[in-house]
Amino acid sequence: MLLLLVAANMVSTSLVHAEPLPHAVSCTLSIGDAPVQDNLLVEAKIDGVLYAATYTKDGRFGYDPYFKIPADTPYTEEVTGGRDGDTVQIYLDGEEILEFAFESGRISNFVEDISRLFNDPPVASTHTSLNGVIGYSVELDATGSYDPNTANLTYIWHHDFGAVSTGKITSVTYQMAGEYTTTLTVADPQELEDSMNVEATILPQPAPTGWTQKDIEGGKQSTVSLGEAASIWVTSLDSMTVSLLKFNRVFLDNRLPPINSGGSFAIICDHGKLVYPVYVEAAIPEALSSYDDLMLYSWQAGSWQPVHDSGKITGADRVWAYLDENSLSEGMYTIGYEHGTSSPRVENLRIEKEGETYRILAHFEYMDPSSRAYLRIDDRLVATKNILENEVVFESRNLEPGTHVLKVNGLVKETMIHSDENVYLLFSLSALPVALTTFVFKKYN
Repeated sequence: MLLLLVAANMVSTSLVHAEPLPHAVSCTLSIGDAPVQDNLLVEAKIDGVLYAATYTKDGRFGYDPYFKIPADTPYTEEVTGGRDGDTVQIYLDGEEILEFAFESGRISNFVEDISRLFNDPPVASTHTSLNGVIGYSVELDATGSYDPNTANLTYIWHHDFGAVSTGKITSVTYQMAGEYTTTLTVADPQELEDSMNVEATILPQPAPTGWTQKDIEGGKQSTVSLGEAASIWVTSLDSMTVSLLKFNRVFLDNRLPPINSGGSFAIICDHGKLVYPVYVEAAIPEALSSYDDLMLYSWQAGSWQPVHDSGKITGADRVWAYLDENSLSEGMYTIGYEHGTSSPRVENLRIEKEGETYRILAHFEYMDPSSRAYLRIDDRLVATKNILENEVVFESRNLEPGTHVLKVNGLVKETMIHSDENVYLLFSLSALPVALTTFVFKKYN
């Protein structure tokens, strides 16, 4: 009996004097999108008394090993740590960032955005040269702006004529010549902001060096030509007037291709009445005649952008292009070349007969699903397909006896269909009028 009492007393004493466990803490800290810097002092305090300290590393603290706040030893008079329920305050570089209740033996993990305490304001910056021409867009580019804490910024452009534009890259169009001021304001999610003014000079549009206009009938394809300079094939839903203007210089100069024609032309019409795509051919200036990968460029949102479905016509000093609503939006064009922007060229075009169907096979130098192949027969668009393979196949049952001109992108060929359907001839126009190359294909039953 005495032994049992002694043993019970020993167990009871051991339980009373068991050491309490610390409260372990880890925390990931960010300022907006960016992690906090390394080597910032982290302190844990209870009632203003410091009980633990560490430093930030890799945007966090308390990992490998945990940051431990000691527990108070209950059987001593001196307070040596936290007791369950005490409020723990975590300070970073002298600023309180976090508080929680102490709990012996607990492991706590936190994720904190401390932008409210350590946020830096953004810096507004733009390299935009706000110089332009009446009626054509001017690019607004704030990509030089930054915030050391976040990429989540808003961009507002206040124009002194009353308009407001938004976005990192956007545009504005001025309708009167003169001097203007635009204010760029960049703000972060905590509404800290920075602003700067940009001066703009807007000039009148120069006079064209050549022009023509034509009234076209609704529902029918019409051709409008400005001599050898440019021609367009348009179909409209209703009658309207189409104008072509030629300029001997490029008076809009933002992001011009490194190799450019030095001239430009404009298409003026009611875009809402057009049936897309609109087909265009334009003469290549002599200075660019030695380049093969030329393209048409259109003025869009304040800069020159390549018309993706365009290129040089094989064997001719002309460029072809198909314009959609985006590339026709402002109606100003130039010819140029920049490495990496050209679309695949047609290397070969041939025709085969299968029963009553003619198969037109266009072989491209490489596949490009973002580019399209366009088949024109006798200057009318018949079909279009994405270039998903090196060879694009079109089929037609409507080739009547006689001579037909086939165009697939930049390659042009002439086909003669005989009424007896036993023999048909395919002539290459790529070298016309210098020579005609004749290919004879026989029908196999």
